[in-house]
Amino acid sequence: MMGNMMGDTTGGASLWMALTLTLLAVAVGLGVAVVLTARSTGPTGSAAADSDPATDILRRRYAAGEIDESQFQRQLSRLADR
Repeated sequence: MMGNMMGDTTGGASLWMALTLTLLAVAVGLGVAVVLTARSTGPTGSAAADSDPATDILRRRYAAGEIDESQFQRQLSRLADR
C-alpha cells in the first residue's frame, strides 16, 4: 500500500531500459550491415589496381632485384594502359 502512495517508478525504469536496449540493438545491426556491405563490395580505387596479379608479380620482381627501376616503370606503365 505504501508503494502506491509514494509512486511506482518501476514502469518508467523498464521503459528506459527497453528503449536503451532497442537503440543498442539497432546500432549493432547497422554496424554489422556496414561491415558486411564493405566486405561484399571488395576493394576500390588504387587497392583494386594493386590486386592485379601481373602488377603483383612485377612488384615482386622489382623488390627481388630481378628488374631495375626503369624496367619496372616501363612495365607498370604498359600494365596501366591495358
